[in-house]
Amino acid sequence: MRELPAPYRLARSPAHEAASLAERHEAGECLSHTLSPDELAQFKKLKVPKRRRDWLAGRLAAKKLLLEMLAERGREARPHELPILNRKDGAPYLAFPWEGEPAPFLSLSHAPSGAVAAAVAGGRRIGVDAEAVAERPEAFVTVFAHPSERAGLRSAHDQTRLWTLKESVLKLLCLGLSVDLWDVRFLEADPQRLELHGRALACWESLGRPAIRVESRPSEHEVLSLAYTGETP
Repeated sequence: MRELPAPYRLARSPAHEAASLAERHEAGECLSHTLSPDELAQFKKLKVPKRRRDWLAGRLAAKKLLLEMLAERGREARPHELPILNRKDGAPYLAFPWEGEPAPFLSLSHAPSGAVAAAVAGGRRIGVDAEAVAERPEAFVTVFAHPSERAGLRSAHDQTRLWTLKESVLKLLCLGLSVDLWDVRFLEADPQRLELHGRALACWESLGRPAIRVESRPSEHEVLSLAYTGETP
């Protein structure tokens, strides 16, 4: 995966890593060396195997990033000392003191290939979304794509890119899928033509109207998109 210039960070946890750890847990291995007590409690509430693996992969990717960021500041920690919890809106956050500035802003996403974590410190924000390339049913396209966007949807890659772009912006705003997807629009599905409406616009204004820039990283089978505040990497 292509890295991001500082201060933005990106890491992936391959699906097999979380699957292996989940299997060892099922065989009796304790995960207390990886997860905090609060994380362990949350993990044990997840009953669907795929959901457990996805959740675990997200934590592994995020902790990898955070350990690297701490090391650059001359600090050390162990994975279980970096609890990643969720706010009421579902957005992940680090419950660990970050000296001198707010804790890094975190964003997580899951795809068949594994989990992706993005982080940035210094009061900036970042949102990430990764999805397998797939043709969406027309009924679904009309739900997430505003009429002004549909002319740019010529392929499954176009549809997947638009979906991930919207998700990355909504994660940056800590709104997730709680809002109308038409509130985030890319005219003619062009990443450079972002418009915010409704609750997305109100949230952006409450943050002080920061510049939001986006990018997509398509591959044959997957599209990864990122949204940033601050300078573009």
